[in-house]
Amino acid sequence: MRTRIDNKGYWIQNYSDAYIENYYSSDNNWIFTKNEYDSDLQYVKPKLVNNIWIEEATQEEVKANKTPRYKDSIENAFSYLYTRALASSMNKSNLNREFLEAQKEAYKKKFDVSSHFLNTGYVFSDDISLVKSTITTGTDDEKNVLAKTYLSTLKILKDEMDTEFSEVYLNNVLNSYGIIPTGTHFNKMFQLVIFKFKSGSELFDDFFQFIEVFRTKSLTWLDGGFWGKLDGAIAIVKGAPNSLTLTEAETLYNQFNSL
Repeated sequence: MRTRIDNKGYWIQNYSDAYIENYYSSDNNWIFTKNEYDSDLQYVKPKLVNNIWIEEATQEEVKANKTPRYKDSIENAFSYLYTRALASSMNKSNLNREFLEAQKEAYKKKFDVSSHFLNTGYVFSDDISLVKSTITTGTDDEKNVLAKTYLSTLKILKDEMDTEFSEVYLNNVLNSYGIIPTGTHFNKMFQLVIFKFKSGSELFDDFFQFIEVFRTKSLTWLDGGFWGKLDGAIAIVKGAPNSLTLTEAETLYNQFNSL
């Protein structure tokens, strides 16, 4: 690799030996330097002075050039962390953002339904009027819409309960979480749904504290032109595992605060 400069010492381009061999001609009057420019320097106006590369751009030029690129990097890093926090809070390995958001919405519906019916003594029925009778607020049309959503979600829960969550299993898993199984098979299913949703939400909130600190500090550093701190922060994010534990999130948080 060789570096081409102009007659004032400003960097023009790095060229591979193969490119030079195939396309360079002495008629081009190109000037090459043995001191190769390292692109990791990320200078806006690299200039070779006394065989040393320096940044020749003004602070205003550097900020104008770097701010859009770093802003994109911050947004990408935020999305990267958010997706991993979302997946980890639901114990999912799939990192597709749309899939995770859809799962979150589905879990929220199950939580809402479970919370609504846990203490009503509700017995499963396909009769929408029975479901509607448990809803005490809203217009009649609003109750109809909500009752349909509740009933479809109840059917999903019942299918899961019948195929995957036997009463024996629910008794064991609830006890393992320190929860006393109470009521019918359906009630125990509601208990598990509520516990899992609340636990996942609390875990996501813990993760999100780090994500929000990353976002706000990074934007402050962006405004101040602290490029080295931003490079360090983005490098920390890129090193985050796909699945985060709370301990790992706290480690990332501490690394970030030490910059």
